[in-house]
Amino acid sequence: MRALILVVRICDCRWAARNGSKPGIPASKKEEGGGDGARDAGEGGGGEMECWTLVSTPGYAASEITRVPMQNTKTGAFIPQSNDYLNVEPGPALLEAFKV
Repeated sequence: MRALILVVRICDCRWAARNGSKPGIPASKKEEGGGDGARDAGEGGGGEMECWTLVSTPGYAASEITRVPMQNTKTGAFIPQSNDYLNVEPGPALLEAFKV
């Protein structure tokens, strides 16, 4: 079993992990694309995309929640983060921090 966890101490990305390196995911599931991203004509040219989890620093998370609240100020109801928000705002910022 081989796992890869990369600790990043720069900018806004605290750590990252590649889904395909998680212990307990059967090799057959990885080969089919389940649990390791979908098969696609990705950047690597091999037709396989990798799926990574990037986690921000607490400071970055706090600043994002302050900037884009997750609670309705009148009712107090939880406002979930939409895919549109995640893929346009913090997602690309964390990806850039991870690449550095």
